Amino acid sequence: MSENLILNFYNNLTQEVYIKKENTHETSDHKVEIIGDIPRFITDDNYNDRFGYQWNKWRHIQLDSYTELPLTENEIKQVMGESELKRYENLENFKGKYILEAGSGAGRFTEILLKYGAIVDSFDYSSACEANYLNNAPNKNLRIFQADILNMPVRDNVYDHVICIHVIQHTPNPWKGIRDLYKKLKPGGTLVFDQYKFKFFKSLPPPIGGAGNIYRLAFLYLLPKKIQSRLAIFLVDLLFPLHWFFKNSKFIQFFLFRLFPLRFYYPWLGLKNKKQHYEWTMLDTHDSLIDVYKNYANKKKTIKILKELGAIDINMWDGGNGLILNCRKPK
Repeated sequence: MSENLILNFYNNLTQEVYIKKENTHETSDHKVEIIGDIPRFITDDNYNDRFGYQWNKWRHIQLDSYTELPLTENEIKQVMGESELKRYENLENFKGKYILEAGSGAGRFTEILLKYGAIVDSFDYSSACEANYLNNAPNKNLRIFQADILNMPVRDNVYDHVICIHVIQHTPNPWKGIRDLYKKLKPGGTLVFDQYKFKFFKSLPPPIGGAGNIYRLAFLYLLPKKIQSRLAIFLVDLLFPLHWFFKNSKFIQFFLFRLFPLRFYYPWLGLKNKKQHYEWTMLDTHDSLIDVYKNYANKKKTIKILKELGAIDINMWDGGNGLILNCRKPK
């Protein structure tokens, strides 16, 4: 397939190529506006608008270039590996490879893919694509667009790697998402994604489980959208000093986890200082309180889907946010 065909957006329903015009991409019956240099294949980010808010407000926090720590680079090595202990160390192999990044957020993974010379198509359902643009564009190897993972405007059988990290569990139909992502791989290509793993005891209400799920339900079903983010920020500003004061007490942290919704990562994340811990707590607490869809992995169903698709070299292990999976499309 020629590079021109790869670079053209494509309507898989009508099997038409989008024609690029001055401020639009168009097919015979569909016109897509380009706003802020970003093609907008969706105009309503409804259930994801709070994600868009957070990634634009705190767009730099998780970038390796900002933390000066290889947190994102190490995570890519982990998810591209064969097991928890056998990571993928040769990111130089990304050079010149076509990669589809589904669900970019503010572009923390985009930054690393570009660093190693990949040619990246990166999209997000929400306005987070704007944060990614500010963080990583312009770059001759990067194309950013706003689109739905369940209706991607790119061709099938094109990409060397399809990467979807911390995303699929936040969609209304993760099983369709997995199938659609796999279709985008060219023969021999690799699909990488992760899923939340259901943890029974953590799912229980306090004092056995954590308080986060109760707060999340209250935010989503009792509070109007316009105050959800403000209240999340208020809670972090109010409670972070308490968490930080008792950061070295596992006993007190045990109780704080069961009383409050803060995502507090000291000491295991390895951040440099109090400021970074505050920023990550703010971002991830907000993220955990406003995610409309929180779908959990079903190992058997996921493996069954991948095998039905014909995937080979299927790897699955515990790590990160739950389960990490990768597989390959046969040549």
